[in-house]
Amino acid sequence: MRYLLLGLWLFVPSVVWAATGIEARLQAVILSACPSVTSISVDPGAGAVSTLPSSQDACVRAAMDVFNKNDIAAQLTFDNLQGRADAVTAVASGKDSASKLARALAAVLLDEINVLRAAYPLPVTSITRSGTVATVTTRWAHGLSGTPTLTIHGADVAAYNGSVVIAVTGATTFTYTVAGSPATPAAGSLLAFPVTATPAARTLSQAVTAIQNKLNAGTVD
Repeated sequence: MRYLLLGLWLFVPSVVWAATGIEARLQAVILSACPSVTSISVDPGAGAVSTLPSSQDACVRAAMDVFNKNDIAAQLTFDNLQGRADAVTAVASGKDSASKLARALAAVLLDEINVLRAAYPLPVTSITRSGTVATVTTRWAHGLSGTPTLTIHGADVAAYNGSVVIAVTGATTFTYTVAGSPATPAAGSLLAFPVTATPAARTLSQAVTAIQNKLNAGTVD
């Protein structure tokens, strides 16, 4: 934390007070403690010089003393918030190596999440049938495209279950063909399993290589 020397000058009452940071907090303390001081400018880094009348000067100096003793927590909070803002900017658009590394790590993590997500079952909220077409609605966006093969599991009527080729019709819907005329809607604890191999565990070397590839490809610039 920086320790600042604060200089004070008396101006006309129309002077606008600083809006943010340590200056604003000090000004607020002075105004509250010294009602006769109608306008003051705080300049960090200057010497403690004042042209205020002696009565106001004593009040201001006392307020500054209280501020110096009590503002440590507030300054820490301010510094913490500023640090967060700086970090957000750096992660989003920073050009230094640390910022690019953070984005590369995030990109590799997202890739891994998507791999795992593709291998996990999709909770199904409903399966309805019209003719030979069953329409499946998933609890959240399934992320599927094209005509992949899934395994439908958990329907009380066996005709709905099994390995099926689907057609994606929406972010949370897809259809497949069923045989016969099973009751609609389907009942049971419904799940849709992707027909994919379980992802292999990643090694540290593979993770490092994936991060390097993101950086070398320029995808996180």
